Amino acid sequence: MPIPTLPATRKPTEVAVVDNCASRVLNACTCCTPVLWGEDWQLGTASFWIQQALEFPTGAGCHRLGNSLRQEIAACMLGGYGIPGPVGNAAFEVLRDAGLIDSHLDENLMVTTMSSLLAAPLHLGAGRWARYRFHQQRPRRLAAALSTFSAWEEVAEELSDTELRDNLMGLPGIGPKTASWVVRNHRASDAVAVIDVHIRRAGIAAGLFCRSWNLPRDYQKFEDAFLTWASYGSVSAADLDAAIWRLLSSLGSQGRAILSNNAIFSRPADANRSTCMSSES
Repeated sequence: MPIPTLPATRKPTEVAVVDNCASRVLNACTCCTPVLWGEDWQLGTASFWIQQALEFPTGAGCHRLGNSLRQEIAACMLGGYGIPGPVGNAAFEVLRDAGLIDSHLDENLMVTTMSSLLAAPLHLGAGRWARYRFHQQRPRRLAAALSTFSAWEEVAEELSDTELRDNLMGLPGIGPKTASWVVRNHRASDAVAVIDVHIRRAGIAAGLFCRSWNLPRDYQKFEDAFLTWASYGSVSAADLDAAIWRLLSSLGSQGRAILSNNAIFSRPADANRSTCMSSES
């Protein structure tokens, strides 16, 4: 299948370069091949993703899946690894409409009822149906997380974004990515980053992440580099994250092919010019 050519945001002759830095050389560390910041019409460059973030629809609550922090926790836990976005959203809507998320039922009763509902086919709209892959495992984790969250739910909104993320990581079944996802969605936060496989691939191809970094071990390194990227491009970190995920998740394997074909944007190492973006910004 041919790789799709995405429309340029502007003609090359009309490009507006962030801080006149299209020729700036980026490299996450000394073991990585330096990559140019590039122009915003060049697929996969750091500048391209900044432009995508600028075009991402912003506004109050634009990232939210739920109407409350409790609902956001549920929506993000039901999505994520192994669950396509539409399926996770459909699972969340079923449990929300059944009143299982906002209630404070007995944990065992929640698990039994959630599992029963998620075992049935989920309606995705337009005549499409799908089954929820983890209809026994996820309800156990979700029920345990919601029960534990109840103990400090009343003071949750008093916490800073990073404090909230750290507290969410103490809930059963929630790691740094899911906790960051909840905070990003609920508060449109620019203090955290949701580092998943799509963001990792985009950052490596753009020269912002080191290929040797792994998740979840190096989550803090990924996050620090990502937040620097967004700050340098003068865009919301929440919008940059969402824009990358939206495009690459919709392209699937074609998106991976685009990112793996970015050799035209790289340049040989040059001791005088190959410096980390964070040290020059």
